Amino acid sequence: MKGWPLVVAFALLGAMSWLSGCAVMTEQKQPASAPLPAAWNIPAEVTTAAGTIAPDWWRALGDETLDALIDQAQHNNHDLAAATARLREARAMANAAGASLLPRLDLSTTASRQRLSKEDVYPLPPSHTNPFGLYRAGFDASWELDLFGANTHERDSAVFQAQSTLYRREDFALSLSAEVAASYIRLRGARVQGAALGHQIELARETLKLVEVRNHAGLVNDLDRLQATEMLSSLESGRADYDSAEQIEIRRLATLTGLSSRDLDNRLIAASVLSPEPPGPPMAVPAALLERRPDLRAVEQSLMASVAQAGSAAAARYPHLGLIGGLGSLTINSSDLFSAPTKIWNAGLRVTLPLWDPAIGPRIDAANARLDQAVAAYAAAASRAVEEVETSAIRLHQTHRQIHDLETACAAATDSADLAAYRYRLGLIDLLPVLDAQRRMYALQSRQLAATETALTQWIALNKALGGGWRLEPRMGKPAA
Repeated sequence: MKGWPLVVAFALLGAMSWLSGCAVMTEQKQPASAPLPAAWNIPAEVTTAAGTIAPDWWRALGDETLDALIDQAQHNNHDLAAATARLREARAMANAAGASLLPRLDLSTTASRQRLSKEDVYPLPPSHTNPFGLYRAGFDASWELDLFGANTHERDSAVFQAQSTLYRREDFALSLSAEVAASYIRLRGARVQGAALGHQIELARETLKLVEVRNHAGLVNDLDRLQATEMLSSLESGRADYDSAEQIEIRRLATLTGLSSRDLDNRLIAASVLSPEPPGPPMAVPAALLERRPDLRAVEQSLMASVAQAGSAAAARYPHLGLIGGLGSLTINSSDLFSAPTKIWNAGLRVTLPLWDPAIGPRIDAANARLDQAVAAYAAAASRAVEEVETSAIRLHQTHRQIHDLETACAAATDSADLAAYRYRLGLIDLLPVLDAQRRMYALQSRQLAATETALTQWIALNKALGGGWRLEPRMGKPAA
């Protein structure tokens, strides 16, 4: 039987297909669960009811200017555009990796001039000259049968890496929103502090005028006038710090949003007060971080890519099988290229069995080592996420307590300064107690405003740590074969 080798080859192919099911996957390590605690290790009064974190959490601040700035940043930020381009690249590479599972078909044509030896076992017919032309046209097909999963694992790894790139892009978008919000709050804080300083300067000027009148009348000496002058000059020197902070944040926002600092400055002229205290974000159980935070999802997908890479490395121990074939025409007369007698075809099976390759073992060890690194990185990222949430929540809670205490202290300091000024006008005390009371009042007012700014930035940090600010998508599972 002339075709028995081909029959044997395909029988062997069927047997190997049956045996291949348990060949590779049993050698892959599976990732362990992330070490997340069952509950938060923070004071009970810090947490609020569990619930869904709004993707646009910053709108709770009730500031339309901030909403517009974040929208501008999401559309125009250059780094986010680069992250989007990296995502397109990763998806294209995943599509390319998946193409290795499909047959390949090529159209080829050749035209050559050659000469046969007079001793050739297949001499040319007498009617043909030597040298002669040889013409070929046809289709060549090949298909590597992925019986042991090497190409499938490579495809899966590329898909997981593309999904990881998607989540890293989303994590950058989340961080971008948080950075715009924090920079905006710092800008507003600088303007509020500057406005408060302006009020303090006006009060110090009124005090100086009063002292000068009393000094001119001979009721107080020059020391009171010099002390009042020193107080006013000291306050005026602080303007530069707030002006500088404001200009720095404007330029930072310009970089984040893609706007010019001049246009941004004009847009932010009306931003002169801090927003009211926002509501506390919902504190779901720690395990929800694995669903909420895109950076953890990105690490998880990278881990799955490492699992697939380990499987691909293990599959190198097994045979590679492929189907090959061709259909076309071959002739020494170009005019006969597509005539029936010139038709040719071929079909076959290609089997490559690695007998001795000293690099296979080290490659498998390296892939498993990378997998162990990915498992450790996943656990570390989850632990850091829990730390970020708990740290932000505790700081926010402590700052709120500080604001409450400062409100009481500021009220008392204001009353004390007013009383000291009143007694000074009556001539009951000298100027020094008045200036001391005013200094304490100014310092407490500044601390109160700074604490309000800090609470808002910590609220932003907590929302980011909890994974707010992006549209939740289903977790990527293992790609279908």
